[in-house]
Amino acid sequence: MARETKITYELIEPLIVFTEHDERSVYVEFALPGSDEIHESKAGIRKGNETATKVKRQVAMMTRNAARMQATRMIRGAIGGGIVGRIASSSFNTAAREYKPGDGPTEGEIQDAILAAFDRVAKYFHYDEPSKTWMKPTDPPPPPPKSPFEELIGQHPIVDPHDKNVFGRILAELAYADGSVQANEAAFFKEIIPHDQPALDVLAKADPVSKIEAEMVTEGVKSTIYMFAWVIALIDLHPDPVEEELLMEYADVFTLPDTRREELIKIAKYFVMERNIDPDIPREELFQYADKIKLNHDDAERCRIQYKRRVG
Repeated sequence: MARETKITYELIEPLIVFTEHDERSVYVEFALPGSDEIHESKAGIRKGNETATKVKRQVAMMTRNAARMQATRMIRGAIGGGIVGRIASSSFNTAAREYKPGDGPTEGEIQDAILAAFDRVAKYFHYDEPSKTWMKPTDPPPPPPKSPFEELIGQHPIVDPHDKNVFGRILAELAYADGSVQANEAAFFKEIIPHDQPALDVLAKADPVSKIEAEMVTEGVKSTIYMFAWVIALIDLHPDPVEEELLMEYADVFTLPDTRREELIKIAKYFVMERNIDPDIPREELFQYADKIKLNHDDAERCRIQYKRRVG
């Protein structure tokens, strides 16, 4: 009987195409070399005695940055190429770049968490000992179900030039909703504005999107743009009343029925929750995140259950 291969961090490192972490958890995307089939996973970081205790403000900042990075990559993948396109320029180096001695989890703790994350998706991979290569299992399980967020952007990516321009102008309005843009916010918006559109400050000087312009947006893409706009407004877990009011006005501009508007807002909130929680997060902590984005507690629990079903 063949001896089972011991799974180590060094063994799975070639499968890692993206990773982000904060002080509590790690988010990883795995893919077979040369494949565009991505398997996302998360795991908590088990802290050793040597891990320094950080103040909550620092943890919140790191979590927000990781969530923004993930949202950026999802949005960029849906602008002109679909969600799978985001693997093209990805490479694993993040944990090494992010890690600084004494600045949160140790490199070993991060690698242990990545191993735990891989264990949740290991059924989609097979290591062939004789050839020392990773491949698909002989009888692979069906791919994990997509979230409503992934389904929508997969079906209705933003590819039409007019649609991209409308999206860019809405982003600019959100960016300047409070009258100014901080440097980190400008960098964030620069990443998500379609690259064939004008710069943020130029878009901000354009006319607001009219009902006719909104009417001419590709039908299904209206939902994608509106959902993305809510994700961007909520991703830092501090929704701004001015931005919320602006987005409610855009629901009218896009002539979205009330039921569809609420559905898209919920999908956006579920996405933001998933970027910030672990599948096994305690209920009390789950509700703290939900309160930040005004998601009721029943929906927060539904979100966690759906998320756990997908990631295992």
